[in-house]
Amino acid sequence: MEREHLQRYSSGDTMYSPYADPSILFALLAIALFILVPSALASGFAVLLFCLVDRIKSRWLQIALVLAAGIAFIIGERPFHVFMYRSLGANELMLLGPLFSLVDMIPLALILGTGVLVSFLLIRDYLPLKRAWVGVFVAGTIAIAADFLKNFLIAFGPPNGGSSAIYSMPYYDLISRSGEVLLIFVAASAVFGMYLFVRQAGNLAAGHRHKRGILTAVVTGLLVTLPAAAAGGLAVYLAAICSKCSGRLVPMLLSLGAMVAVGIGSSLLMGIPDIERIVGLFFIPAVVMAFAAVIPFVYFASEIPKTWQTVILLAGTAAADLALSAIAVLLDLGNRLTADPLTILTFAEGGIILAALAFAAGNYLVARQERARPVPVAEETP
Repeated sequence: MEREHLQRYSSGDTMYSPYADPSILFALLAIALFILVPSALASGFAVLLFCLVDRIKSRWLQIALVLAAGIAFIIGERPFHVFMYRSLGANELMLLGPLFSLVDMIPLALILGTGVLVSFLLIRDYLPLKRAWVGVFVAGTIAIAADFLKNFLIAFGPPNGGSSAIYSMPYYDLISRSGEVLLIFVAASAVFGMYLFVRQAGNLAAGHRHKRGILTAVVTGLLVTLPAAAAGGLAVYLAAICSKCSGRLVPMLLSLGAMVAVGIGSSLLMGIPDIERIVGLFFIPAVVMAFAAVIPFVYFASEIPKTWQTVILLAGTAAADLALSAIAVLLDLGNRLTADPLTILTFAEGGIILAALAFAAGNYLVARQERARPVPVAEETP
């Protein structure tokens, strides 16, 4: 097939592109459905769990029950699989059929759903949703699809040369599933943060004649700048959580401590062979960058108008992350950015500085725009 593509291109058919081949488009569509359909089904289980715990009034009790359920699902996943294989193993039609695949997916769906639910329950007060289950379903589908896509790329991508001995180490299943739940939590939190950003951008564009065009440009920018936009969405989520703390010192210290802990702890885990399959390649820099951006934002928050805080936070974090990525490419750091604790913490310091500059620039532009607006003239009373 590749020889046919080269022959058609060399024969003068410059308008031909292999990506326009119907078979390739069909394959991409099949892969998308292969990822989205199970993600939607797994998110449906998250919605079911939400409907069960939503009857409880205490928010912290809801979170505690979801975490306890997640631990129980992780511990009981292997016994459940053993029970299902022994029960249905005699029926070859049931064992090979799609019904068994669906039943076999139930523990994984419940495990991943706990990560979505914890993320949603922590920020529910800041999400003005008419139907809360819709937010759980949409965010869960996107977050679980990101996890499935990561697993798909690992399974069908080039081998990394790692040893398979890690799969036989004690408690590997517990560590693996816990890492996936943490990844789902981060992805869902980033989705909720980006939703707050898009909603606030829509409020700022209200009444503008090009409102639809502005929102389209905003959503397109988020998709184009991924995963930098995801780091910005996660920063918005973390800032909303930190806003519950009084003062500025406590949120800044908490963000700093979490940044150092995640940077050193995760990078040390990356030193274990094949552990990157659990942690995820983008997990470390995205989380560290989000915590790094929260530190200067909390400091400048009192000077930034509240209507612009979400927009400036996400845009500034994404800009700082893109700048750091460009520096990493220019310096040819490669995997050192996630494998070396000193390197990642050094870049975290750079993220704090660049994010502070971006927030200051955004605040300056907003203040300048506010001063440039014409002041309405008050009517004189006779």
